[in-house]
Amino acid sequence: MARKFNSGFYPVARTVLLITGTAALFGSLLLMGMILFNLPPYIRTGSGIFGLTEYQRGIPVQARLSNDLPDTSLRLRYRTGNTYSVETAEVYRNDPYQTTTLRQPSPDAVLLSADTIYTEFNVLHPEEAPVISGGRLTEMILYLQPEGAGERALFLLPRFLLLALIAFGCRQVYRVLRSIDYGEPFHQRNPQRLARIGWGIIGLQGVYGILALVQQYIIRVSFASSNPAFRSPIRLKAEWASPFSFEWLAAGCAILLLARAFRKGNIMQREQDLTI
Repeated sequence: MARKFNSGFYPVARTVLLITGTAALFGSLLLMGMILFNLPPYIRTGSGIFGLTEYQRGIPVQARLSNDLPDTSLRLRYRTGNTYSVETAEVYRNDPYQTTTLRQPSPDAVLLSADTIYTEFNVLHPEEAPVISGGRLTEMILYLQPEGAGERALFLLPRFLLLALIAFGCRQVYRVLRSIDYGEPFHQRNPQRLARIGWGIIGLQGVYGILALVQQYIIRVSFASSNPAFRSPIRLKAEWASPFSFEWLAAGCAILLLARAFRKGNIMQREQDLTI
C-alpha cells in the first residue's frame, strides 16, 4: 500500500508515539519488577541514573492537605517548685505581645523560656505586592517503603496501569495515523482501535475508584525537638489522594463517541465504494 499524503507530519507523529510508547512500556516493566521482586525501578551507571529516578526515596504517593499556615505561635515553659509545665498561647503578628496579659499558672511560677515562631511570607517585589496574611497547604508527596508485595502492589498499581495504558494507547494511535497517512482514514479497524483506547481509559478510572475505597489512609506529620519549649510551627494531616478523575472519564466517553463516528464513516465509505 503506497502512501497517499506527502506531508512529513504523520511520520514524525508516529515516531513520537513509538518513542513514548516504548518508554511507557519500559517503565511499566520496571514497576512490575518492583512489585514482584522489590527491584529498584531505575538503573545506576557510571554516567547517571536511568529509569524512574523519583523512586529512589521510595514509592511517591500524592496526599491531600487542608492545613493553614500559622502566622505566629508562642510557647512558654514554667517551673513551679519541682514541677515543669508548658503552655501555648496563640497571638497574631499585628498584635503587640505582652507577658502580663498571659494567665500565670500559679503565683509562684517562674518563666524559664519563651519561644515565638514566625512564618514569613515573601514576594519578589514587596513594595508592589499586597500583604500576605496566611497560606494553606493542599498537596504533598510522601515517599513510602513498604516491605510486602501486597502493599507495594497497592501503591504501585495506579502508576503501573497508567504506563501500561499509555503504551497500549500509543500503539493504537500509531496504527490509526498510519492508515490515515496511507489514505484510509476510515479503515475498518480504526473504530476498534479508538474504542479500545476509550474503554481502557474508562476501565482505568474504574480501578482508580475501587482503590479510592481501599486506600483510606490518614497521614499525620509533626515536627519535634529536644527543646521542651519548642512548638512545632505546623502539624500536617493528609489523606491519600485518589488518581480518579471525572475529566479523564469524560475523555474516555468522548473517544468512544469518536470511534462511533469513525465506524459510521467506514460504513459510508464502503457504500460509496459499492456505488462507484
